[in-house]
Amino acid sequence: MKAYRWKDYEKRVWGICHSFHTTTGVELDELFGEACIAFVKAVQTYDKSKDVNLNTWATKLITNALITFTNKIQKDRAYRASIELYATENGITTNSEHETIESQIRSRAASIFDITAFKELMLSTDELSAVYHIILDSPTEFLDLPPKYARGHMRRKLLRLGMTFNQVRETMRQLRGILETT
Repeated sequence: MKAYRWKDYEKRVWGICHSFHTTTGVELDELFGEACIAFVKAVQTYDKSKDVNLNTWATKLITNALITFTNKIQKDRAYRASIELYATENGITTNSEHETIESQIRSRAASIFDITAFKELMLSTDELSAVYHIILDSPTEFLDLPPKYARGHMRRKLLRLGMTFNQVRETMRQLRGILETT
């Protein structure tokens, strides 16, 4: 394996990081750290027989890694902002250092639904139990959405858990029946 000199590629890596920094506002040092990891992967996976320059290959891998990284950071920022907005709109404050805003939102989400409906969800099929846990694990995802979008979001989460389309359809039908009877 040919030894590649870092100095030959360092300026290019910094350039990619700087362009992401100016468009996303993510710290330059964080971007550079991710880019360096991606560069190492690019060198390790580079195949000279494919007739592609290492600079091109590394640029592609670095760019993809930084896109993934910045998307993750922006989703995290949006999640924290939505929690803070929900908390301020509903007058939620933390009572102690150990109690977080998220735990209060979870407890409010549980109290929004009829407790008997939740008990019925827990005691019924495994699929309905999965719905119960999904809602309590991330209540702000569903409370902020109109019902139509919340149902679609729930369906996608259930499909990601490995359920078939028929299982998801049946689970959503059972859930609708439980919520309509309470």
